[in-house]
Amino acid sequence: MHAWLDTMVWSSVQPHSIADMVNRCFGYTQHELLAVWARDTLSLKDKDYNRKTQTTKNLSKPWSELRITPSSSCSPSSDPNTPQFHSACTTLLMDDSPLKPSQKSVY
Repeated sequence: MHAWLDTMVWSSVQPHSIADMVNRCFGYTQHELLAVWARDTLSLKDKDYNRKTQTTKNLSKPWSELRITPSSSCSPSSDPNTPQFHSACTTLLMDDSPLKPSQKSVY
């Protein structure tokens, strides 16, 4: 991973499954991840937590909870000392489902 790239994993798998997945994908670089979130961060109802249900992820959640503030502007600051805030303009989304990324910021 690169110092200029904030990378996180947010999966709908249960917490006991995500460690193995992250280890297989990121190996010795997994400590560089900004966050690793699992199913317990999806605000699911109790009845849905243990079932295979279609899940969505509201991207405003990591933008706000990871001490990074969503920006209303897609223009980067010209001052290199000014923090660049995360938003839809700075997020690269990867998923195995073509349906989820089409849902704007609620993924």
